[in-house]
Amino acid sequence: MKKIFYSLYMFGAAILCLVAVSCSDVLEELTDVSYDRLFSPTGLEVRVRSQVNATVNWNTVNKAERYVVELYMGETVQTGTLVKEEQSTANTITFSKLEGDEKYAVRVKSERLYLSRNGRRKHSRPMRNKSSTIWT
Repeated sequence: MKKIFYSLYMFGAAILCLVAVSCSDVLEELTDVSYDRLFSPTGLEVRVRSQVNATVNWNTVNKAERYVVELYMGETVQTGTLVKEEQSTANTITFSKLEGDEKYAVRVKSERLYLSRNGRRKHSRPMRNKSSTIWT
């Protein structure tokens, strides 16, 4: 008989603990997502025009003030040679007078400028993000 009461007591205590632990406040719904950093440009696309001109397009990045576009001659941006580096406030840029039989890779970095303590605008490296593509 004591065994039955002890078992019922333990079962009731376990149920009570389970109910007490499972009751909690409802979590607030996440309605705004804002980050202190920039994200990489997406939708990077290269259109070759007349074999020696290439137009690079990408989707704009929220809060980016400018873009740095690096053009590399070679298979990748890691192994290629930097040929040109251009800055743009728009989401498109055209490279001309390229060699028609070479492979090129392009990297686009989004940048934002900040005010330093003395009020001068300065470039912040951690705010750079990139994406790249290769074409021939």
